[in-house]
Amino acid sequence: MRYLRYAYTKIVHTEIGRIPTVSEFASIFDKLNVSDEDFTSGNFKPGSGGESAFYKLLTGEKTIHDLKNE
Repeated sequence: MRYLRYAYTKIVHTEIGRIPTVSEFASIFDKLNVSDEDFTSGNFKPGSGGESAFYKLLTGEKTIHDLKNE
């Protein structure tokens, strides 16, 4: 859910309050490259640490390769 704020502000920039279209959100989510096999407790630890790692992956701060090597 935290990622939706990031995606929303990336789409609307300074037009806070504007409702993005489905295709605008799709343009953000289509760029995500995460496979089912990536969702392991090794990559995403249970709890807030895993949530933080997933957020960093979604925002591009880290790659799945980075997470596998931590």
